[in-house]
Amino acid sequence: MNTKTLYIIILLCITQSLLAAQNITINEGSGSFNFHGGIGHENDTIKVHYYKPHNFTSNSKILLVIPGAGRNADDYRDSWIEASKKHSILIISPSYSEQQYDFGDYHLGGIAKDLDLKTGIRMEKGTNKVYVDESIKRFNLQPDSKH
Repeated sequence: MNTKTLYIIILLCITQSLLAAQNITINEGSGSFNFHGGIGHENDTIKVHYYKPHNFTSNSKILLVIPGAGRNADDYRDSWIEASKKHSILIISPSYSEQQYDFGDYHLGGIAKDLDLKTGIRMEKGTNKVYVDESIKRFNLQPDSKH
């Protein structure tokens, strides 16, 4: 088994355990639920969009769809609904609000600290484009991050 497959299996096991621990029910069809944030975001929430087809069983697969820079998890979920119905797949797509998960937390996976986003970064409105002036932008890694 390769590392990527093992990582996905572990992630799915953790997700199922956390859903049960937070008493979350996933009903048939489209929906969403709020999930407690992780380390450093204990008081924040992650909105998770899902689609559960009528033919879903305990043997069905789960597809975790990670949205891009637009953070539009509901659109990503919706683009998989037909495949979900056809193949009996549960679609899960997390959405991280910009108010609770800033650029460093979302786009850099929370590994950067001391990240000043007021200088050296320009975001093009209406797009997913981010420009970084590497000559002036500096940051440190979180001490518990893997290198």
